[in-house]
Amino acid sequence: MIDTLTLKIAAAAVFILAGTAGGRFQAGRLKERVKLLEELIGGMRLFQSEIYYTHERLENISKRLVISCRGCASDLFFQFSEELKRGEGRDTEEIWNSAAGKLFQMHTALRTPDLNTLKTAGIRLGRDDIGGQCAYIGKTAEELQVRLQEARQDSETRSRLFQTLGTAAGCAGALLIM
Repeated sequence: MIDTLTLKIAAAAVFILAGTAGGRFQAGRLKERVKLLEELIGGMRLFQSEIYYTHERLENISKRLVISCRGCASDLFFQFSEELKRGEGRDTEEIWNSAAGKLFQMHTALRTPDLNTLKTAGIRLGRDDIGGQCAYIGKTAEELQVRLQEARQDSETRSRLFQTLGTAAGCAGALLIM
């Protein structure tokens, strides 16, 4: 038969493990934000080059970028090309915002300012000449670069904090039940 001391020790171990896992999860979200922003910056740079050098329709460019980009940038251009196919009388800015919104409502590692910055790339799409569109996409990439620097600093300073706090919270919970 299991005595109360054994149950308390098992529960304490569960508390410590749960706290540590929670801290690592939060630290992982910070690292995930860095990764997502890096992928998006690469995608924006490729998007800018494709528009400038190919002079093709956005639908064709976005289809090509699905293959050329990696990670969430590829997913973004896939969503964008699908939305462009449907069109439904919307302008390109609405389609871009819809694609970004649908994709990144699930990627909670990105913060609202990151998503708002990404959405600004659609403002000039289809409304301006090629130079204007490229300039605005370049501006978006630069703003995302600033967000990336913030995310890296955040990850460096807060990752260890979250891991330590998670373990400490687990230990505190374990002490309370002992």
